[in-house]
Amino acid sequence: LKFKNVSNEIPMVVGDKVRVTSVEFGHGFKFGQIVTIQEFDPEDNGYSCVDENNISWWLYENEFEPLNQEQ
Repeated sequence: LKFKNVSNEIPMVVGDKVRVTSVEFGHGFKFGQIVTIQEFDPEDNGYSCVDENNISWWLYENEFEPLNQEQ
């Protein structure tokens, strides 16, 4: 499944890693933490992400920066 990051048009896929940069809508990740996208919800543009301990939270693209996507 491939989808576009709305704000910067970078193609993203499930499995891509992102760095957490802010908390806008309440998640439990720490700033700077690297997490993996596991799902995308096109209805609200949310990204379900999971950390190395298999803990998952929903993030929105203003809460992270892409790490390994082709630009």
